[in-house]
Amino acid sequence: MSQALIGLTGIGSGRAPSFRPLVLPSSVAEALKAFAIAESGRYESRMDWLAKNPRLAAYEARYGLAADARGFPWIGKNWSDAMGTAPYVASVRARRLASAIARGESGLLPQLARAARAVFVAPELHLLGNHLMENGIGLVAASAVSQGAEADLWWRMGSAILDWQLPLQFYSDGMHDEGSMTYHLALVAGLIEACSLADAAGRAVPPQWMEVVERGVGIARDYEAPGGLYPLFNDAAYDAGPSVAQVVSLAAGCGFHVREPRADAAFTSQVGWVVLRNARGWCVMKAGPDGSGTQPGHVHADLLSIELWVDGMKRISDPGVTSYNDDAERAWCRSGAAHNGPHLEGEDCSEVWGAFRTGRRSCARLETLCKEPLRARATRLTASGVTVSRECELGEFGARIRDVVDPQKILAASTLGADYIMSESVSTHEWLISWT
Repeated sequence: MSQALIGLTGIGSGRAPSFRPLVLPSSVAEALKAFAIAESGRYESRMDWLAKNPRLAAYEARYGLAADARGFPWIGKNWSDAMGTAPYVASVRARRLASAIARGESGLLPQLARAARAVFVAPELHLLGNHLMENGIGLVAASAVSQGAEADLWWRMGSAILDWQLPLQFYSDGMHDEGSMTYHLALVAGLIEACSLADAAGRAVPPQWMEVVERGVGIARDYEAPGGLYPLFNDAAYDAGPSVAQVVSLAAGCGFHVREPRADAAFTSQVGWVVLRNARGWCVMKAGPDGSGTQPGHVHADLLSIELWVDGMKRISDPGVTSYNDDAERAWCRSGAAHNGPHLEGEDCSEVWGAFRTGRRSCARLETLCKEPLRARATRLTASGVTVSRECELGEFGARIRDVVDPQKILAASTLGADYIMSESVSTHEWLISWT
């Protein structure tokens, strides 16, 4: 029955919704086009990596990301199979198609209807998180370029999802609660597109949606690291979503207010990422929740991990996500052994298994944050009731990182590397990273 509902004919009406005329300012059209081309290029650039992740490759092949680069006569391959009509996949594709239709591409409404119907009949209420958010974004975008009773249903469901989920998933300071900058940027970009299309179509876009966009862009700028990069905590990868600069450009081109990034030498936010920076160093430490309280599938055991840039070059890096397959590489990249945060021998800070499973959770707490000297200290409580702490300090000549645990316990070996060890005992590790 579901295949009949999401087919190329309309739900009970025998036809797809008709095109809804839009008043799309040229600056918005240009920004949407530039973003679509950038997304196509990003997708093409990661083909080699996707070849090692066949299931994810199959999903992304059905997103429609490459259509702007390859031309729309190419589209449609595999879009009607079971994976192509999976709600998350169809949500991303609906947004891509809606943007193309608004920019003047013709003949795409039947494919848009197929994608929107796939979302409408099966929103991912069982998963919540970024999946359900993408469902709402896709439906809103589809309804912006369509008119008729069915399009109005897409708008009503999409709007209801966003009204419900935006205040739950985004902190009041703008960061998405799953604690992945990659997913944060992808969702904020999707909201920009959906809001811009809906506004041009005369749909009543709630002010709170626009506020989430502006806060989300602002905090992304706060966490933009040297070289236009960002922290790779949890499931994050630079080629898996748009860059900070691309989202900023999209927001500005679509008429959103884009504030200046914070200039503080030391700051944190509700997601718990602590930044310390001076003339030569830029350091970020994960000192908050391990991830979302409702959708922990992208959680890594990386609490108190750091990333460090020296003179604009990344010196210490988190691995981010290296696989989405249910395999040994996925298990490794989510484990404490893959990250440089302090943990006890045989006990990760968060219990993760499978491709997207998380059991026992953990949370770090910031204890000290000061600018003179430039220092941050955070702690977390292990499952066995032991307090583990990490202190980071940036000075004129280098960075110092110090990990401490109860003297009766043993700290596991850290991936920070033996080259940086200044002193080491069973319960204390200390590193000094020189700027030179």
